[in-house]
Amino acid sequence: MTEIELGLEVIRSYKRLSYTPWHALAEFVDNSTQAYFDNKGVLDAAYEASGGIMTVRIDYDPDGEDGGVLRISDNSIGMSLDDVDRAMRIGVPPADPTGRSRYGMGLKTAACWLGDYWTVRTSKLGIQKEVVVEVDVNRVASPEWSWRM
Repeated sequence: MTEIELGLEVIRSYKRLSYTPWHALAEFVDNSTQAYFDNKGVLDAAYEASGGIMTVRIDYDPDGEDGGVLRISDNSIGMSLDDVDRAMRIGVPPADPTGRSRYGMGLKTAACWLGDYWTVRTSKLGIQKEVVVEVDVNRVASPEWSWRM
């Protein structure tokens, strides 16, 4: 049997997706809220203890470096290093693909559509260690690049 293999240069093609800013932002909101639904009991207890609620925040500074900075943040469950490792793999769906986050593409396609440089900064609830992944789309798509965290 012949296997199909996609090279990392495929991420450059995400710019050609027929997204709008609304669609790209919705990918991030979907991921945040699906993470909430997948961890509702734990998160509701944490929100009750802190007096908070599930929040997704989108900030855009058009005067930021390199033509603007878009920041999307939430107070959902977050991701561990293993979660980030899976999430950064193109086309690898989540462990439970029955919700909105089912194909393992949204974060990467939306982030690449929005910009050539993007960062994921996260820590999972109850784990102090923060995980940071910085992506330079053109560098990742070059033949010399290899995936390292």
